[in-house]
Amino acid sequence: MTNKLRTLLLTGSISLLTACGGPSIDTSSPEKMQKSVQAILDNLEPVQKTEFTQIMIQIYKQAMLKSFDSNGTLALEDAKKAADKKLNGLNAEGVFKLGETQPE
Repeated sequence: MTNKLRTLLLTGSISLLTACGGPSIDTSSPEKMQKSVQAILDNLEPVQKTEFTQIMIQIYKQAMLKSFDSNGTLALEDAKKAADKKLNGLNAEGVFKLGETQPE
């Protein structure tokens, strides 16, 4: 119940924020990624910033877990590419929605 209420409040707040278009993530280079994520964070409330950051970490962790090959070798570049592809073009609302589908 508490998680659903929190998600509802976050989604409502993000919907208001993104109604104006809001910035989106650009993963085309590390510099653009950093700048675009910071632009999103600058528009979020402190609680939302924490949630957003946790979701981003979880997306990269999941990509890393999926990138182990049959020998148990981690393919970090493949993991980064997969996570970047998933995040590219998403605004804050998109990241929060993606977070709802990520395993913990």
